[in-house]
Amino acid sequence: MKYRPTALNQKAFTIIELMIATAVLSTILIMVTFMMISVGNLYYKGVNQARVQDDVRTISDDVSQHLQLSDSVPLFAVAGDGTSAYCIGNIRYTFMLNEQVGSGPGQIPHVLWRDSNPAPNSCSAGVGFLNSATPSADGTELIAPNSRLTFFSVSLSSPYTISIGVAYGDNNLLNLSGLNTTCKGSIGDQFCSTGTLTTTVVQRITGGGG
Repeated sequence: MKYRPTALNQKAFTIIELMIATAVLSTILIMVTFMMISVGNLYYKGVNQARVQDDVRTISDDVSQHLQLSDSVPLFAVAGDGTSAYCIGNIRYTFMLNEQVGSGPGQIPHVLWRDSNPAPNSCSAGVGFLNSATPSADGTELIAPNSRLTFFSVSLSSPYTISIGVAYGDNNLLNLSGLNTTCKGSIGDQFCSTGTLTTTVVQRITGGGG
């Protein structure tokens, strides 16, 4: 009696089926990667926007408080290198517009330095003042690193109108235009944010100052 092996009814993936499965898996992985990158970009955009808004509010609140409690009108001064200053009583805000805070190429150490006014009845903005690592011993920088002040205005009579503009990002990401500064919306937009705030305050103390 001869033995006849029976054919096994087995199925396996063909090359075409494997290629189709690989293509589908690759497509899914690409979509997931793209979604993760998009979520990451939105996160960084939100963090940078929150930082800018915090700077704008902090500056506005700080200036508003000193205007309300001062018994003298604000003074304004301009230096030859584009540095300007507002002096409110014994507080001075020395600033330069559209310059990025930092220590790298094309950046300067400070762009909005608040300190004590050395001469309360006058105001000065020294040339090169903001290029020093520590412009004055009793001062502080009000703008976060890699950000810039795009607009800073304080009216010189009460009620006072305060307008602040802050932007985060490199020059190639920004359309610089004062309070109308915007992000270009190009690649790297997650590293660009802008914020503005205009408010009006009334001086609470009058008289006694020049």
